[in-house]
Amino acid sequence: MSSTVDRPPAIDRRIAARRQTVREAGARRRLKWLLVLLGLAGGGALIAWLLYQSTLLAVAEITVDGQHRSNASAIVAAEGVATGMPTVNVPANELEAALLRDPWVAAVDVTVRWPGTVEVTVVEHVPSAWVQIGDAWALAARGGAVMEVAASIPGEAPRIAVGVIEAAPGDGLASVAALGALAFVDALPTDLVPGVAIEGDDRGLRAVVGGFTVDLGYPSEMVAKAAAVATLLETDDLATGSLISVVSPDRPAVLPPVPLDPAVTNGEEGAAADTAGAADDDGDSAAADGAGN
Repeated sequence: MSSTVDRPPAIDRRIAARRQTVREAGARRRLKWLLVLLGLAGGGALIAWLLYQSTLLAVAEITVDGQHRSNASAIVAAEGVATGMPTVNVPANELEAALLRDPWVAAVDVTVRWPGTVEVTVVEHVPSAWVQIGDAWALAARGGAVMEVAASIPGEAPRIAVGVIEAAPGDGLASVAALGALAFVDALPTDLVPGVAIEGDDRGLRAVVGGFTVDLGYPSEMVAKAAAVATLLETDDLATGSLISVVSPDRPAVLPPVPLDPAVTNGEEGAAADTAGAADDDGDSAAADGAGN
């Protein structure tokens, strides 16, 4: 008995060539994607190196503008921002927050410019007057921001005493009277500011400006009141001792000095003469007694 072995049918050479072409194309596609992935990985590594290691993208310059009495430069250094650090690592938002904690800083902007420049622009508070806080004095800006606290006031610096106030550097004053007084001082011409003194409370303020007493009334419309006072003082014909009232800034008034009552004056002179006469009589009596002895 004979047996036969089944053989697979012969594949057409064209079909075999087609299959080979398909396999080779698939291999090429896989190689292409592999090369793309390797390229991306290499590019990412290159970018990471450029960002974090290369001096090409490191901070080369730091500028601080607007600093006069604040510690902006020291704060920038304390936050670790320095030349040579990767520009991508500059913490702009955190740096702004740190700068705003300085009592002198009113506003700040931190700009990072590629490839390696950090620009810090500071706007500082402008001091208006010293406000009494207990046994000390707080240097405050018009808006009530407190920049410094001192035991005494220098020279003829403007001063405000409007009741019990507590404050520390970095705080903001909430007293209506204090804020009104600060606004008044801030609005005065600079030549009238030295020696200004304001006292009172939320119900009314009184000031000394240019040697004249000024009734300011309720702490409102302070800019208009300052303008009215400045206009009156420009006339140069106010009698010494006159009282200026700007309770209504649209209708300022000047009250002349109050003269002494003649009757009172004469009475005082008569009493002085009587006292002098009595003293003379006592002296004469004492002299006579001495002569008799």
